[in-house]
Amino acid sequence: MIANPNPRIVHVTECLASGTLGFLAQATRELAGAGVRQVLLFSRRPDTPADVEAMFDPRVELIELPALNSQIWRYVRALRTALLAQLQEPEDTFVHLHSSKAGFLGRIALMGLRKLPPVYYSPHGLAFLNRRFVVPSLLYTALEWFAARVVRSTPVGCSRGEAALLGKLSPRPARVLENAVDDAFFQIERREGEVPLVLSMGRICYQKAPERFAAMAVRFQIAEVPARFVWIGNGDPVSEARLRAAGVHVTGWLGRDEIRRLLGEASLYVQTSRWEGMPLSVLQALAAGVPCVVTDVVGNRDAVRQGISGFVAGDDDELLIGARRLLRDAGLRARFSEAARQDAVERFCNAAFRERLFRLYGVTPVAASAGTPVANLLRFARPMPPLPTTPPAAPGYRRRING
Repeated sequence: MIANPNPRIVHVTECLASGTLGFLAQATRELAGAGVRQVLLFSRRPDTPADVEAMFDPRVELIELPALNSQIWRYVRALRTALLAQLQEPEDTFVHLHSSKAGFLGRIALMGLRKLPPVYYSPHGLAFLNRRFVVPSLLYTALEWFAARVVRSTPVGCSRGEAALLGKLSPRPARVLENAVDDAFFQIERREGEVPLVLSMGRICYQKAPERFAAMAVRFQIAEVPARFVWIGNGDPVSEARLRAAGVHVTGWLGRDEIRRLLGEASLYVQTSRWEGMPLSVLQALAAGVPCVVTDVVGNRDAVRQGISGFVAGDDDELLIGARRLLRDAGLRARFSEAARQDAVERFCNAAFRERLFRLYGVTPVAASAGTPVANLLRFARPMPPLPTTPPAAPGYRRRING
């Protein structure tokens, strides 16, 4: 079944929320289906779902560490204790550090060990790409360089752009493991309304630059271009108020079915972020066949092909021009929509993700984890049948380290 008869992967993250949570839930599920033993060392954040354990396959052991706050060394001590306990069998164990903070502190915790297992590091969005303040950005860059030499690890980028940046800071070549989209998004039926819907999604914060989306909504109103602007998510109250003042409908966080419904109605998806790793919201839009207009940053430009599945904009004016061009040209939207779905099927479906994931760890796929055939994902013109309802799986083994 697998290259190593009894592999173990110890995942570590202090960021069990948002995109990192979605990635880990999917990756661990795929690996569990292939018979890989896994442990997840995690901490809770304010935005970690209260029932986060229910999102993981019961075969994955979850061990909760203290929250990472001002007591950093308390966290490092607890993490080192947990890692030492898990590395009693280093010959068949991998350690995979997820997020920038866990990547740095995890390598500090592994310092001095005589026999290290293979160590992987996935930042899921590099902290130094936040250029708001120069000194912190330079500090994060230096810390990435330093950590790559404290413990030799293999960097893994969630996009080609992120991998290229990691490769410049690490003595080891970087690997690429692009994020994936749930196959249900490929089966969304496209039903645009009479008034075009311009959609964006994500936490309302500085990184996502919601003021750009607000400005676009205002300029459309001034030019009397009919369009509905909707933002799925919430966050900073001041930025939320600014969006609403610009006529944007802020929905708050929605369930998957409601997100799929809005993507089916959307004429255009806009991502205004200042930096990214590989934004799941853009991948979901592409899978749904929604043309995208995105800012020219790592992750966005890795997902959207310029002039084929959308437009990659270098500034706010280009964002506006790309959006207006697509809304005015139904034929162009149709061509971009078809290309977006084709790209997403080839790169971001579960089958493609599973193949890359197994290759990263040397896991041999098994028939039981074959999943949805890729060819079936292109039958997106048909309405989806109701999602099956199944009773929740019995909880797996969970425990907590107070540290």
